[in-house]
Amino acid sequence: MELKYRAYRRIELIQMFNERELDLIIMMENNALKGPSLLLKNYPLMKYYHKDTSLDSLPLLYDTSTEYKNIDTEIEQLLLKACMKEGYVILQKFMDQSPYCKYLSSSPTNKISSLYLYYHEDAHQIIHNILDVLKKHAF
Repeated sequence: MELKYRAYRRIELIQMFNERELDLIIMMENNALKGPSLLLKNYPLMKYYHKDTSLDSLPLLYDTSTEYKNIDTEIEQLLLKACMKEGYVILQKFMDQSPYCKYLSSSPTNKISSLYLYYHEDAHQIIHNILDVLKKHAF
C-alpha cells in the first residue's frame, strides 16, 4: 500500500477515483463520485466580494453548493475575479485564510458544505481498518 498526498483539479480527481486509479480521496461533497463516503466535517458557506463594492450590485460568479457541468473551478481564479470586482463567489468559510481575502468582504449564507472521505466498497482491508478507526475515534 502506498499513501501519497497530491493535489489535483476537481475534474481530474473525480475521474481518477471513478476509474479506480485512486483508492480513497478527501474532497468536498460531490454527486459525481461513485462509492461510499464518510463525513469528516461541515463548513458554513460565505459570500466573498470586493470590499469596495455592494453585494447587491454584483453577479454571482460561482456557488460551491451548485454543480456546474462546464466550469473549471480553480479557487484562486474565482477569488481573483472577486478581487477584480467581477462578481461574488460562495465558498467555504475556511477561505478566510486565503491571502486574497484581505481585499474581500464576506457575509454568511444559510448553506453548509461538507468534507468527505470517499472510498470504494471493495477497498483493501487496510483502508477499511483506517475507516473503522476514524469512525470510532475521530467523530
